[in-house]
Amino acid sequence: MSPTKDASTLTSKTSNTATGIAIGKGLIDQWVSAPLAAQTINGTFTGQARFNVSNVTSTTGTGFVYVRVINANGTVASEVTSTATSNVTATLTNRTLISVPITALAITQGQRLCIELGWSYNIAAAVSRTCTINRGSSSGTDLAVDNFTTTANNPWVQFSQTLLFAPVNDDCASPTTLTPGATCTPITSNIQYAGSAAPAGACGACVL
Repeated sequence: MSPTKDASTLTSKTSNTATGIAIGKGLIDQWVSAPLAAQTINGTFTGQARFNVSNVTSTTGTGFVYVRVINANGTVASEVTSTATSNVTATLTNRTLISVPITALAITQGQRLCIELGWSYNIAAAVSRTCTINRGSSSGTDLAVDNFTTTANNPWVQFSQTLLFAPVNDDCASPTTLTPGATCTPITSNIQYAGSAAPAGACGACVL
């Protein structure tokens, strides 16, 4: 999950097969943010993605989204919110990841946001069904806020508040500028995940 489009090819991800008379949920995709800066998030989360179920005979299904905060070690810090779409059809069709409010969500430096997408199903006969979600950002157009678009446009999620990301020093390509001065404004950061990606001497006499 990135705040900028990476022009990745639009492609489909399909759930595991649900078989027989059953009610359940299946995870299909996860979108994970870069490490965040310490902040408090308030506002609204929403998004759009195209879903379809392989066959709607004897089957009812909805898409779902879970928003979680993940610690730097990969454990779940909190479940922020979850919601369901309207029923999906046999055609890959746009569905609104319904707007939900987020209030006073405290983020500590290095935590990430994890968006999990999947489907909830109710199968009333001895049949096999799957659900598909479309992902990527190679289209010139984002999905509209509706529940009927079938055109292969970019899925998206957004927070109404601008998110702050942890400071990054990306080796030689875009190092953080340090300006000498009589006073300074300190920032909180760390060297977790740091490594010697650049060979010795590539950035002068000093490498991380």
